[in-house]
Amino acid sequence: RPAAAHWVGWQLQGRRGRQRGRGGGGGRGGARGGGGARRKGPSPMRFGEIKPLPGLPMEEEARALLTALAEDPGVVAVMTKHGWHVPVLSELYPRGKVGVSETCLMGLNRNAGQEILLRIRTDDLQGFRPMRKIKEVLWHELAHNVHGEHDKDFFALNRVLEREGAELDWTQQGGRRLGGAQMFLPAGGVGAAHDDAPFAGGTGRLGGDAEVASMFSARELAASAAVLRLSEAEQEVTSLCVTTPSAADADAEVAASEAAARAAVALRRAESGEVAGVADGGDGGGTAVGG
Repeated sequence: RPAAAHWVGWQLQGRRGRQRGRGGGGGRGGARGGGGARRKGPSPMRFGEIKPLPGLPMEEEARALLTALAEDPGVVAVMTKHGWHVPVLSELYPRGKVGVSETCLMGLNRNAGQEILLRIRTDDLQGFRPMRKIKEVLWHELAHNVHGEHDKDFFALNRVLEREGAELDWTQQGGRRLGGAQMFLPAGGVGAAHDDAPFAGGTGRLGGDAEVASMFSARELAASAAVLRLSEAEQEVTSLCVTTPSAADADAEVAASEAAARAAVALRRAESGEVAGVADGGDGGGTAVGG
């Protein structure tokens, strides 16, 4: 099994063990209904339903990866601070080749936070992209909860979210953690070749709430603006990012992702049937696929 699958499986096992230890009955339902949210007190601001694409290889690992991202202490803290609740966190099918295709969508925000979709798999579907890179896309898409356009306000907010995610993640304080789930894949793990992948993100709604001042102090905004000179990575993000102009177009992107996933599943099943036919005693003389 790929290294990423081992990591995700370990993370999922660890979470279930901790739930049992607290008497929380770590059943499978936790990852479905509320992104594995803890069941005490009122529902915090975070993600709701977790939706991997059905039928693809390592589906449960994909669910566990998305759940781990939704439960990341830094992500939870940032969403709670800003009062954000995103009902659905979904997997986005890896259409296009990273670094090759002209357009390669890495993330999508539908209707300013109704649903966020993330490209978590490698191009060949054999593994997962590094968690660090997936999280960078997540911060980008969360910034689209407020700003549709990739302007200075958007990049200022994006940087604030990244900084807050690091500062508010208690597990990362001091550079190490004891127990719990590690949220980043080790360097050189599965998908390391995609570590510097160009980013393409989108939003299903333009011109969201621009009242960032209600969230941040003037000092925070000034500090963000002072360092707003875009890095090389941010320039690459901007040049390749597809800002979806309407909810209809966002729906079309999601439909295309789901259709591509269904086609991949159908092809996989057809190929499995072909191999089975040869193994059952055929002479290997050209079993037709899909006949």
